[in-house]
Amino acid sequence: MYEAKVYNFTIAKPVLMILFIMFYFACEQPVTEIHITTPEQLNSIRNNLSAICYLEADIDLSVYLGGNSWTPIGNNINGFTGTFYGNGHIISNLYINNPTEDFQGLFGCIFGGRITGLGLFNVDITARDHIGGIVGYNEGLIADSYSTGAVSGNINAGGLVGNNDGTITGCYSTVTVYSDSSNAGGLVGENYSIITACYATGSVSGSQIGGLVGQDDNGTITDCYATGSVNGFGIVRGLVGATDVITIINCFYDTDTTGQTDTGRGVPTTTANMKLKTTFDNDDGINDWDFPNTWSIDGLINSGYPHLTNNQP
Repeated sequence: MYEAKVYNFTIAKPVLMILFIMFYFACEQPVTEIHITTPEQLNSIRNNLSAICYLEADIDLSVYLGGNSWTPIGNNINGFTGTFYGNGHIISNLYINNPTEDFQGLFGCIFGGRITGLGLFNVDITARDHIGGIVGYNEGLIADSYSTGAVSGNINAGGLVGNNDGTITGCYSTVTVYSDSSNAGGLVGENYSIITACYATGSVSGSQIGGLVGQDDNGTITDCYATGSVNGFGIVRGLVGATDVITIINCFYDTDTTGQTDTGRGVPTTTANMKLKTTFDNDDGINDWDFPNTWSIDGLINSGYPHLTNNQP
């Protein structure tokens, strides 16, 4: 009678580990790359919010939109989680006219995503709440980017970002910002997190406003400044408007151009002194701005105010 034989196999742990790694990468979904040279390709990002995106040419949205409003990429349910490399290119003439809509900008919401090296020129945005040139709500990283134009809304309007709960570094905005209710800032409407090495030069008007940030709640702002005029009612301040618990380190605002003189939220400084390197870096190694790696100053650039070495206006 045939007797079945039982064979016992012992697989070494290193072999099991190799098999596991092979299985993991075999099952992992490939990351989509989007190379962008046209408005249509830019618009296609909304179909894959985790993509790695490369802007490879300047893009003018005016003809593509034809007077119609841009629909932001990502929203408060499904935000952008990928990476967008601007590569120093410019997206111009972004137009949004959605006065009853929230989370408006080139991107609606960024959840863990990254935006770097992007320029937005001549944005024209009118919406309700959480509005910014690049994004309405940021919970990721925005670096070495800028915006120009005009932003208008109700609550949480910023030249670059409406609400910031992530990190913004090495950025600037010249956007004119208006809020008919509260929280308007030249760079950010409301900040909950980190802003470092940034500046804003656009005028800000409304209620509860600041030249850089409209309202800050437990955020940290380091090595930043504001120069745009700040006019309104309620809480109106040169650098940061309303504040909860806030950490402000080595920040300044121009008293002559903002029209404000408040203290305790950035150092009030005259125009003449705002154009001196020694105001920001006196070479004592204590609380100095990082010249020339992060910042530079040149009387022929940025009207003589400090500018970002890797993100020149």
